[in-house]
Amino acid sequence: MPQHSSRHQKRSYRWLFITGASAVIILVIVWIGIQAYRNTHKPVADQASRPVARLSLNLGQAFPWQYQPYALDGKRHLLMRGKRATIVVMMASWCKFCAYDDKYVWSVLAKTPGVTVDIIDVSPNAGIGNPGPFSPPFSGTDHIGNPINRAGMIAVMREYRTQFHLTQPNVAIYVDRQGLARWPIKYFPTIVFINRQGVISKISNGGLQLSQAQGLLQETL
Repeated sequence: MPQHSSRHQKRSYRWLFITGASAVIILVIVWIGIQAYRNTHKPVADQASRPVARLSLNLGQAFPWQYQPYALDGKRHLLMRGKRATIVVMMASWCKFCAYDDKYVWSVLAKTPGVTVDIIDVSPNAGIGNPGPFSPPFSGTDHIGNPINRAGMIAVMREYRTQFHLTQPNVAIYVDRQGLARWPIKYFPTIVFINRQGVISKISNGGLQLSQAQGLLQETL
């Protein structure tokens, strides 16, 4: 019996060791899984923590044409340039001023031969602004939504393009989640008028009424 008892005790120790080792392995696997989940489900603010190369906008200087935001096909593209002038609009989908210009202003200016309009959503938030009526201008409402990732921004701007009929071949739409860190933007929208040489002619901080935008374009042509 003592001999049998000794064997049983050894087996018990071995079983306890195996059980403990298995528990440790399981805990390690669970911890790795939790870390992997956290890394792939970070809040929007965490995902945008990488340093961003700053770009400048200065009157009389060339626009930084090397800039490549994401187009609605999910790929990076250079901005589309017009033969006579290019209008670059840095905006937020949820902004009523941006929505007003996109509905009532750029659709008109895009009819000017040789003019291209590049619309870039730089605010990583859902929502589509209400432009309100043509007159009085800017009497709509902001509709800011929750933070979204790049895919979400693309989905919003696809809907935005359809809702505001921005389907002309000389109107291009992009998204840039890091646009606020990349560009010197203080107001939505920030509008840049660029002449045929690719040099910045005019900059508007804030929404424009149709007559104002037409005047700035004529000064750029």
